[in-house]
Amino acid sequence: MEIEEISKEELQALIQRAEHAVEHGLALEAEDVQLLIKALHSLLVLQSKIEDRDITLRKLRKLLRIVNPNETRRTGSKSGDDKKTNSDKKRKRNNRNASDKTPPEIPVNPVEVEYHHIQDLKKGDLCPQCSAWTLGAKSPLVFLRVTACAPYSATKHVIEQLQCIGCGFVVQAEVPAEVSNDGDLGQHYGYTARATMAIKKYFSGSPYNHEATLSQLMGCPISSSTIYDQNAKLAEMIKPVYEELVKESANCSLLHTDDTGNKILDEKGKMLPKRKGKGERWRTGVHTSGVIAMKDDGATIHLYYTHLGHSGENLDRILSHRQTDLPPPLIACDALSHNHPTVLEEFVLCLCNAHGRRQFIDLEELYPEEVLFVITRYDQIWQHEKSVKAEGLNTEERLAYHRQHSLPIMEEIRTWCLEKQGQSDYEKNGSFGKAIEYFLNHYVGLTQFCRIRGAPIDNNIQEEALKVAIRSRKNSYFFKTQKGADVANILMSVITTAYRNGVNPFRYLVDLQRHQAEVLLDPRSWLPYHYAKRQQVQQDEAA
Repeated sequence: MEIEEISKEELQALIQRAEHAVEHGLALEAEDVQLLIKALHSLLVLQSKIEDRDITLRKLRKLLRIVNPNETRRTGSKSGDDKKTNSDKKRKRNNRNASDKTPPEIPVNPVEVEYHHIQDLKKGDLCPQCSAWTLGAKSPLVFLRVTACAPYSATKHVIEQLQCIGCGFVVQAEVPAEVSNDGDLGQHYGYTARATMAIKKYFSGSPYNHEATLSQLMGCPISSSTIYDQNAKLAEMIKPVYEELVKESANCSLLHTDDTGNKILDEKGKMLPKRKGKGERWRTGVHTSGVIAMKDDGATIHLYYTHLGHSGENLDRILSHRQTDLPPPLIACDALSHNHPTVLEEFVLCLCNAHGRRQFIDLEELYPEEVLFVITRYDQIWQHEKSVKAEGLNTEERLAYHRQHSLPIMEEIRTWCLEKQGQSDYEKNGSFGKAIEYFLNHYVGLTQFCRIRGAPIDNNIQEEALKVAIRSRKNSYFFKTQKGADVANILMSVITTAYRNGVNPFRYLVDLQRHQAEVLLDPRSWLPYHYAKRQQVQQDEAA
């Protein structure tokens, strides 16, 4: 269960309406009843947390969104020579995992150069001002002008036609290349318009009604339903590429996965088979699952799937395409069992150390000294990972480095946890006891990066990738039907995969539409990373 997000203003307004209804013997509106249910649900969650003694002031503030849930902090002494300035703390906060958050380099549009020549005068002519001296060459004035235009514009094309009176043969005027390359004749919305609609909705998270309002303000009104229809057509066109991405990701050696809550209005719940065991159970939870498949050549595949279920079901759909002769894959996730696949008998679970660290940092107010012990050692481990990336070590060298420097620190934390576990005042079911039990129970999964070549230290890359889906959820709140969610699954996956592999998503979507017949025949050659290599070869040949 999660805390429902209700603002203070909404609650105050609800209280006033409820008091007014009681005073005059009126019934509450359906929207007010729903809001009241959300408030009671949140109260129930808080009550259960307090009864289980599984709540601290820090956790309570995070649950109620009073404080930022960001866990970045400074550890160590706060006095003497160890005290740091605000600029030092800001620099450390901004530089943490900076290499992971560097956006991929996207090819920029070429800058057009326009020359403006002087009319009626040239070098050697008499000066028009004094008429005594001749004009000489001077360095040209150069400046860059950035212009903008409305996201959508409409042009009516009138094509002249002539027809033979006898045989009926029709002669048609030739259409300019920029028109024919943007769609078939008679196509109302061009390839560029569809690509823009998809990127603004399924990567930037702009809701349909916002886009409809913006298009009206810019003088080219397009309804929200029309924007959805065009996105649905685009999703159908590029669906072969999405399906090929699923097949490719199934055979990768490392897959990151996680999910976040979402909502489909028409999904009221249904009976689904149990993942482990016989029978069925009633399921109501809708989630957006994310999977990042890491290819051996450095390319990444980003997949999203919004459905009734968890990321484990999404992994099962993907891994059902896996070749049987491949070694067990590495699955990076948190320790929740519903994130684990069931279609494979063997896989290596690499648990996220950011989650292990979080178990302790949430208790900092209650156990400051104990938490400081764990957090300072985790900071050393992440510093080791940062050094590995800075030195550009390969997977074998990285494994040897962590085995030498990070594994002893993890063993030190484990020994400390065992000592705490043996103390007389240790409470296994207390908040501090649960943090220790989490670390000890999942110690093998948390230390895989010190044992297996290529195993990740955390799942932060997937946490960051889920923000694409979270942006859309925050702005649009829900999907109406599963079909609408499927459109988002396809477009979000293809756009994000293109972006993360250094491909311009706008050009890529336009080319997929322009060459849709070729895409249908051979979708694999049109995957973003293959497309990027082909574009580079063509540019080199042209040069």
